[in-house]
Amino acid sequence: MTTQPGIPDHAVPPQEQPVSAQEPKPLWDPELLSSFEKAQSFGYWSAAGSLPEVYVPSYVEAPPQRGRGKIGKVALMVGTIVAAALAVVAWRTWRPLPTATSPVFVQVPTLTIPPRPPVTENPTLVAQIWETYHKGAALSYRGNNREALNYFTRLIQLSPDSINYYNRGIIHYLAGYPQAAIADLNQSVMLDPMMAVSYYLRGNIRYELGDRQGAFQDFQQGLSLEPSYMDPSDEHGFYARGLAKSRLGDVVGARQDLQTAAEISRRHNNTTFLRQVNTALSELP
Repeated sequence: MTTQPGIPDHAVPPQEQPVSAQEPKPLWDPELLSSFEKAQSFGYWSAAGSLPEVYVPSYVEAPPQRGRGKIGKVALMVGTIVAAALAVVAWRTWRPLPTATSPVFVQVPTLTIPPRPPVTENPTLVAQIWETYHKGAALSYRGNNREALNYFTRLIQLSPDSINYYNRGIIHYLAGYPQAAIADLNQSVMLDPMMAVSYYLRGNIRYELGDRQGAFQDFQQGLSLEPSYMDPSDEHGFYARGLAKSRLGDVVGARQDLQTAAEISRRHNNTTFLRQVNTALSELP
């Protein structure tokens, strides 16, 4: 075999020898020869004389990689099993998010926002207050006001402020206990004399009980506090002020407040109270 001009003979890789019937003996001891010596055994320097190019005959077997193949297969198998198990768990526990039309949907209710200001910085107590409030209000939204009283009584035990007495006054009134409602509203205005909605609600209860003089005093007291803060999510507050304005002869103002109460009730999915608000609207002249 001749070489090309300019390339020395020792740069030509040796020809492969025919494979004998016996198992070939490795041409180097992997534990003794360095990588550079391996390159010198079967390689040659490139024409540039810098980078080694290794030539390995086909009959030379690479040293086996002990253990890596089995470990990789086991790791792949374990990963596949874990991924499949997680997929099954995710599929079995998946539930669609509830919507307003879902039969299990419960709108987070708001009578008015307790407490104001927070009476405690204890995170555990704050969580108990909100949980108790939401459970009681949800029952009221479904018309179970007598059962909701247990939660609002518990709420006052946790946070005895004017708003929570106002909230329980609402529930007492809706449950058919007007005298208990008046007692709660008395406590509410005693704790916060600027609580205009408590005056409106107490005035309406007095009006329905036949105490017109006391009712108009409460109506005037509530109006004297205007512009007072009205919780934009409190349908009961707008309803109470609308009835007060109606009984004072302000039909236009009453209609606006009652329409606002109806809109909030629809937004809260408070269908039980919405019927009461619509009845009041229909009775306006």
